[in-house]
Amino acid sequence: MAKTKQTKQQRPIVVNSINYKPDFSKGETTDKPSETQPNQALSMKQILQRYASGESLGGQTPIYHDDEQGEQEGIDFRTLDLVDIEERLEESTEIIKKAEKERKEAQAKKKKQLLQQEP
Repeated sequence: MAKTKQTKQQRPIVVNSINYKPDFSKGETTDKPSETQPNQALSMKQILQRYASGESLGGQTPIYHDDEQGEQEGIDFRTLDLVDIEERLEESTEIIKKAEKERKEAQAKKKKQLLQQEP
C-alpha cells in the first residue's frame, strides 16, 4: 500500500462568499472551565456608572492606597507652578525626616534591648 500524504487545503488570501469554506476557520477552543458567573451581566451604562462612582465592577474588591507615599505618585511636576513644587518639596522632606526619626528610634530601641539581654 502506498502512503498518500494528505494535504490540508490552504486558506485563500482573500475570503469572500464564493470561496468561503467553514473548515477554514476552526474557531477558538478552551479546556478550562468558564469564569463567567450567572446573573452578573452588566450593560455598558451600568459599567460606566459603577466605574465613575468608584464601585467595584463585580467580584473583586478594589484596593485603595491612602498612605502618604501614594499621594505623590502620578503627579506631573512639569504642570505645577513654583509654589506647588515648593509645597511638595516641604511635604517630602517632612516625610523623610519622620522616617529617619522612626528608623533611629527603632535602632536605639533594638540596641537597648540587646544591651539588656547581655549579663
